[in-house]
Amino acid sequence: MFKAKKRFGQNFLKDKNILRTIISTADISPEETIIEVGPGKGALTEHLLQEAKKVVCLEKDRDLIPILEEKFFKKPGFKLINIDALEYHIPQIKYKVVANIPYNITSPLINFFLKNANKPDSLTLLIQYEVAKKICDKEQSSVLNLQVKLYGDATYIKKVKNTAFYPRPKVDSAIIHIKTINRFSSEEAEKIEKIIKTAFSQKRKKLIRTLAKNLDLPLSKLETIFETLNLPQNIRPQNLSIEDYNALSKAISGIKG
Repeated sequence: MFKAKKRFGQNFLKDKNILRTIISTADISPEETIIEVGPGKGALTEHLLQEAKKVVCLEKDRDLIPILEEKFFKKPGFKLINIDALEYHIPQIKYKVVANIPYNITSPLINFFLKNANKPDSLTLLIQYEVAKKICDKEQSSVLNLQVKLYGDATYIKKVKNTAFYPRPKVDSAIIHIKTINRFSSEEAEKIEKIIKTAFSQKRKKLIRTLAKNLDLPLSKLETIFETLNLPQNIRPQNLSIEDYNALSKAISGIKG
């Protein structure tokens, strides 16, 4: 009998209603390819195979490989790869990501797909509730919230109680949907993200002083930039929008040449 492994963050979804919600949110057409990260015992995989033309399952735990192979090897469109998803080389195909992912790789995994040269059309994910709320927050920003906004739009779908899993995690989860958008060029996004990470390195301090110190910029020049952009000089990093960070990035790049 297979026993869930804590080191892989394994919590298997058992609620069929939640499975159906994930599928409907992903809006899968019969000709689409789906990449599923961490299929576990295949509860979600089974539903995905009914909707999509091809389902590529990336499973790190080698002990789950024979279970998945036995269950789905006869199913058309099923492909299983024993690999850490963060090491997967995404082929030049059109695809969507649909997954119940381990809490401990949420941020790296979202960034892995959104920053990839071949981005998915969308990501439909079941993740930790508190992280989901932060990603989809329209009022308060965070590093991950802004990283997502660099490449897409996130929508909060539904809270999922911890009783929907086995073994039962200590916290609740939530379904989110991220639609990818070419909002910025790769070069622009990289520059904006650098400003974001610098800003949040001291998130309780005034942004203007954090930038002056960490980017080695004269405070007087930053004061002029903030005034031009109509940003209060006592503003904190969590109070800026992605548009604000884009404008700030361009203005700082102008100073540095």
